[in-house]
Amino acid sequence: MASHAGDAGGSLEIVPHSGGDMEQQDLPPVDWLRQDSLYRDATRPAHADHHHGQESWVRTLRLAFQCVGILYADLGTSPLYVYSNTFKYGVKHQDDVLGVLSIIIYSFILFTMIKIVFIALHAHDEGDGGTFALYSLISRYAKICLIPNQQAEDEFVLRYKHQTKPSAKLRRAQWMKNFLETNKAAKVSIFFLTIFATALAITDCMLNPPISVLAAVNGLKLRAHLSQDAEVWITVGILVVFFSVQRFGTDKIGYTFAPVVTVWLLLIGGIGIYNVIKYDIGTLRAFNPKFIVDYFRRNKKKGWVSLGEILLCVTGTEALFADLGYFSIRSIQLSSTFGLLPSVLLTYIGQAAYLRKHMDMDISNAFFNSVIDDELLYGPGSLFWPTFILALITAVIGSQAMISCAFATMSHLQALNCFPRVKILRTSSLYSGQLYIPEVNIFLCLSACVVTISFRTTGFIARAHEICVVLVMVITTLLMTIVMLLVWKVNIWWIIIFFIIFMSTELIYTTAVLYKFIHGPYLALTISMVLITIMIVWHYVHVKRYKYELENTVSRDKVRGILERPDLKRVPGIGLIYTELVQGIPPIFPHLIEKIPTIHSVIVFMTVKHLPIPHVEVSERFLFRQVEPKELMVFRCVARYGYRDTLEMANEFVKILVEYLQYYIRDINLYGIGETLRISDYSAHIDSFSREKASGHAIYAEEMLTPIQSFSELTMHPVSMRNMFSHLQTGKLNVEEMQKIEEDQKFVEHEVDNGVIYIMGETELVAKPNANLLKKITVNYVYNFLRKNSRNGEKMLSIPRRQVLKIVIVDVADSEEEEEACFAGGPGVPAAAVQRQDSLYEAATRAGGANQHGQDSWGRTLRLAFQCVGILYGDIGTSPLFVYSSTFRDGVGHPDDLLGALSLIIYSFVLFTVVKYVYIALRANDDGDGGTFALYTLISRHAKVSLIPNEQAEDELVSKHGRDKPPPAATLRAEWMKEMLETNKTVKISLFLITMLATAMVISDAILTPAISVLSAVGGLKEKASFLTTDEIVWITVVILVALFWIQRFGTDKVGYLFAPVILLWLLLIGGVGVYNLIKYDTGALRAFNAKYIIDYFRRNKKKGWVSLGGILLCFTGTEALFADLGYFSIKSIQLSFGFGLVPSVLLAYIGQAAYLRVHPEDVANTFYRSTPISLFWPTFILALAASIIGSQAMISCAFATISHSQTLGCFPRVKILHTSRQYSGQLYIPEVNYLLCLGACLVTISFRTTVIIGEAHGICVVLVMIITTLLLTIVMLLVWKISIWWIIAFFIVFMSTESIYLSAILYRFQHGAYVPVAMSAVLMVVMVVWHYVHVKKYKFELEHSVPRDKVKELLERRDILRVPGIGLFYTELVQGIPPVFPHLIEKIPSIHSVLIFVSMKHLPVPYVDMSERFLFRQVDREEYKVFQCVARYGYRDPFEEAKEFVEKLVEHLQYYIRDVNLYGIGCEPMMMQSSSYRSSHTESFGSYEKPKLKAIYAEEMLTPAESFSEHTRQASGKSKLFTQFQGEKMNITEMMKIQQEQQAILEEMSKGVVYIFGESEVVARPHSSLLKKIVVNYLYSFLKKNSRNGEKMLSIPRRQVLKVGISYEI
Repeated sequence: MASHAGDAGGSLEIVPHSGGDMEQQDLPPVDWLRQDSLYRDATRPAHADHHHGQESWVRTLRLAFQCVGILYADLGTSPLYVYSNTFKYGVKHQDDVLGVLSIIIYSFILFTMIKIVFIALHAHDEGDGGTFALYSLISRYAKICLIPNQQAEDEFVLRYKHQTKPSAKLRRAQWMKNFLETNKAAKVSIFFLTIFATALAITDCMLNPPISVLAAVNGLKLRAHLSQDAEVWITVGILVVFFSVQRFGTDKIGYTFAPVVTVWLLLIGGIGIYNVIKYDIGTLRAFNPKFIVDYFRRNKKKGWVSLGEILLCVTGTEALFADLGYFSIRSIQLSSTFGLLPSVLLTYIGQAAYLRKHMDMDISNAFFNSVIDDELLYGPGSLFWPTFILALITAVIGSQAMISCAFATMSHLQALNCFPRVKILRTSSLYSGQLYIPEVNIFLCLSACVVTISFRTTGFIARAHEICVVLVMVITTLLMTIVMLLVWKVNIWWIIIFFIIFMSTELIYTTAVLYKFIHGPYLALTISMVLITIMIVWHYVHVKRYKYELENTVSRDKVRGILERPDLKRVPGIGLIYTELVQGIPPIFPHLIEKIPTIHSVIVFMTVKHLPIPHVEVSERFLFRQVEPKELMVFRCVARYGYRDTLEMANEFVKILVEYLQYYIRDINLYGIGETLRISDYSAHIDSFSREKASGHAIYAEEMLTPIQSFSELTMHPVSMRNMFSHLQTGKLNVEEMQKIEEDQKFVEHEVDNGVIYIMGETELVAKPNANLLKKITVNYVYNFLRKNSRNGEKMLSIPRRQVLKIVIVDVADSEEEEEACFAGGPGVPAAAVQRQDSLYEAATRAGGANQHGQDSWGRTLRLAFQCVGILYGDIGTSPLFVYSSTFRDGVGHPDDLLGALSLIIYSFVLFTVVKYVYIALRANDDGDGGTFALYTLISRHAKVSLIPNEQAEDELVSKHGRDKPPPAATLRAEWMKEMLETNKTVKISLFLITMLATAMVISDAILTPAISVLSAVGGLKEKASFLTTDEIVWITVVILVALFWIQRFGTDKVGYLFAPVILLWLLLIGGVGVYNLIKYDTGALRAFNAKYIIDYFRRNKKKGWVSLGGILLCFTGTEALFADLGYFSIKSIQLSFGFGLVPSVLLAYIGQAAYLRVHPEDVANTFYRSTPISLFWPTFILALAASIIGSQAMISCAFATISHSQTLGCFPRVKILHTSRQYSGQLYIPEVNYLLCLGACLVTISFRTTVIIGEAHGICVVLVMIITTLLLTIVMLLVWKISIWWIIAFFIVFMSTESIYLSAILYRFQHGAYVPVAMSAVLMVVMVVWHYVHVKKYKFELEHSVPRDKVKELLERRDILRVPGIGLFYTELVQGIPPVFPHLIEKIPSIHSVLIFVSMKHLPVPYVDMSERFLFRQVDREEYKVFQCVARYGYRDPFEEAKEFVEKLVEHLQYYIRDVNLYGIGCEPMMMQSSSYRSSHTESFGSYEKPKLKAIYAEEMLTPAESFSEHTRQASGKSKLFTQFQGEKMNITEMMKIQQEQQAILEEMSKGVVYIFGESEVVARPHSSLLKKIVVNYLYSFLKKNSRNGEKMLSIPRRQVLKVGISYEI
């Protein structure tokens, strides 16, 4: 439509197609036939209409040629294994071959040709096939979609329906439509059947490649005598290569594969003709179906069962239909009729002719044997090798159809919200729908290889394959019947005939397959059930989420109130707020305004919606509605896509969106479309953008244009358009209105130039507190795991992360904040006494005092000593169950060998357990905490060995930091050690890696200890219940292990009191039994205290004695837990209970067993139970079982403590940590880790089944941790203790030499079990090293790109910056400088809160930091900006406070800082200048940090320790000097009031609300990085980050108060 100037009266007359001012805007006229250049073609790769017979014959022939390569290889290779699987027990009767051949012929023609090629292909969905395409076709004719996002406008999309309404003459179609729309069970059933067929099709992609390739490789047996293992691994190699070429796309693969498959079909057809002519031309009689009847009469049940194998002849048939989107109907029909059908049938007929003459041959390789006769098979002119090579290549290609089907199906599923979001690549610009999905391809490849390795033969895989084929066929028949009734509306008799014929025959095949369920079909159904669970969970939660948001949409009055708020600021640019709602304003909108009362000049609520059609033209894509009042420029938009449409890149999408938004603005003014009065006339007609809430009142969702009003639909209704146009011609449109249109359009263009921001709601979905357990598991665990590991919204929409702003909200129900509390034991924590006695500072809030160790009362010590027995000594106390049996695996060779082994046990136990750990290592504690990680943190406080450059000079002044002043000159070795550790990067990294190795070994040991302890105890049942099998023993053990890990949730405190009496009784029992055996059998066993028996033992046994050390070292397993679990108890309590409880009991047990074995050496395999008096067996067994269960507690507690340490120092992904005791500090429970440990222990038990292998594995964990502890203790002695060098040398030589001998012994039997913990530790180390590596790289990147001083000042002084009420806490990991994400926030929304605080949560290498020393503050730039930087320092055992409590304490200390700055002049520039020389001698703090390019990065100059008020109490002289200076001057009342006003202003802003701002950074490797780095950063780290707890959860921040800013880092 165009216009020109009218009369002088100042009005315009609208004339069709006349030139005028509107043409200057490049806005073409409206034409109801849509022939103008306003609208572009769809952006999909190719036009969808090529499937409907509009293609040229040249194109048809090209596609037909591709069909051969993609679709027919699977059907073409079925002759490789059909006869061999059908007659696996041989041919019993000659005519059985004809019967089977007849079934093959008619099954192939019936299912492949008639049903699929000539019926089902015509039920395509705009050129797309498959069960999901049938479902989408049905959903367009009946509203069966479970998501209530359908709009009346959708039905007017050109491709949505063939007819607007069902014909009134065909009442059955109307009845079917009503039935499907009103019956929820029918809707759910159709949906379930569809995803079931989809899951089976995907499962078939895992089974098809193995069976095809394995059958082809099997042919090598005729020429090469390969073992079955060799065949399997050759198959695996071929499969890996095959899946790797998928990345090149179906288009290229089709042209590559087609010639090979064509030659293959010609070859097998020719061989078939040859065999028919040579052997038995009478085989052609199989076309007579009477042979089928005779076959079943003759074979009865056996013949019926064989139908499962005969069914393999039509495998790949479904792909003809499912892969229609890749080709066209005509091309498939042409190539299948004249290429596939004759070749395959001739092959089957030829093989049958051959088999009728060779009934006594080995039928397992029937195909290759039938290639040519025996005389030529090994002759020089043999066709064997050409046939084998072609068979192998074609078998590889044969999987292509199902893989292409899987990709297409996944794409459909994802578009209709039935599958997690994955990356989809279009591989062809010429042909539509040719896809590649990297994640799915990798998953299919891995699954195919696992299936091949696990099952190894084609028989088992074939039976699993059969169930996929037949069930998909049955579901296709059901859906086809509905299509015939609802869509085609054909004669009812044809429908009945179709249904009866195909359903009856397919059900017969199904029963035959299910008869062999346990022999293969269960595998396919199991995999399918997993996939169905994923799809149902994803779709179910998506529907629930949509309904929740629909019920909580923002009302009309609230929207108007928000938009008319006086403090609401409009900032330049366009804001696209993404929502899934097509009805109403999403609940995320008010949360955005509450956080920052600012919105962009143009706001568009954007919904991307997929319709159940393949393609939507761009001209029909957008539906708009303006939110009243119009001058606010707020719009609602729904962008509609088909399930095969490609989402445009963000910039292109915005360009198209804005273009159509301008058309909408023009139309609404020219034609009056969208006016409220006009809409009310149609309110009863449509439920599009308006809908009623379930509660009965209307949800405000802009009343959308009805189809006859919407400009995007006007071309579909020329009559309505002409009436409206005629009405428009009767009036005059004045110049002001035309100018307004032009101004609005230019305004939108201008705002696009100002920038586009993508605002997304990041919803956390949780089940309601009163929901059932199944729902909680589904929503809180399964769905959230899938969601975390799928592609997020901005990636799917290709939105640059720098333009993303996220608003966080909780959906479905409020999260249970109580679960996130730091203390599981209950609210409230006793305050700890601290040295600060003034009223300014409160006590620390940690669970218990850090100084409990060594300062305990005797009452407390005795209580902890009692707990020690239950927690720490179960593992060491149960080692007598298996030490002797592990040491003497081959029996006792000499009586004195027992004394030698006992002597080794005694001195090893005393040396390592008593001397090294109890009396040396425990004193190397880190303020009460033990373990290798505590040693590392202790070293890092005395030397700067941390790899993260976030150390500050102020950290050294923390009361518990403990770093000495520079070592005195006399201790030169400590100075040398410190310098070497700080300057040598290799030493730093090595120290870190060995600490990580020890940590990984401890966690691995927490998996192995429960398995070996409980399994060894349960094994004693065989003494009284010999009927128990090994399997039963294993499963009893698994049940006990599950119970053990389940009770961990109650906490170490309660578990310790529960377990301690049991272990105490156990120790008394084994000590008493030991005394009994010693007295009864041989008191001479006490001679083992003479160490000469050790020398005699090694002389006598030589290598065998050395190897036996691997069993002897099991006597001190659990020793490391004494040190690592020190944080749970105290040194005195451990030493007390150890010296007077554990040592005598355990040594007496070993001595007693040795005495018994000297009399009964034949009982060494089960020494413990055989040496126990018969009358005490059951009490002993029950206590042994209980003690073994408890014995795992020490390592489990150790694992929890170790992971907690690792996480706080940036060496482990973030997990949920609960403090289980308010009375005793450091007692933890980590749910996620507990689940993994439980799963690992159960898998180890089930896999290895005996204590022998688990014992070997257990030993290497113990000895490696001991060696690493020795190394770290040596460094502590040099650096921290600074004791005599001779003591250090003696310690190192004694312990390192003995431990190395033990290590060599255990490594000798590496392949017998030691590899297990090494493999597990390697995985854990990869996790920890990757996490720490990327964490360090990310920190350094932020540090190098921190915002300079000038840039910060420029941002804060921008005229368009709005200071909104409240406090903004901007979280960053940087302790130096302003993070680079801050400017991005200002660019997105130029508003910051009245008080802005950059908060850095930093963990120091100390267990605890008192609250009085927690906060360091610095004011950024000028005082009036009220922008601060704060570092909150925690110890690695300190729990985070709840968000509200943290803010209160932070604000309180901020007020003290403001007072100190004014009272003492702290923080002002003159003071900073005076102390610069002091500051320069320390590490960079909040001060400047130099970039590698020698350009200073601005990071606010932090107070030096002498200036910081928080350190005044430690700098008495400094404080006195400052205070004297302060007293010498007079401070007027005005300055005092200024302090009070500033403090009051902070409190007022706090009362207005606190918003927590996070930078959501995406870390990726740089484009030119190595492949290893890309894998580490882009995949491993990304996976770990997605599945770890995010920042707001770790800090217990309410998600409704969180704002996230997207940014990408390339490291």
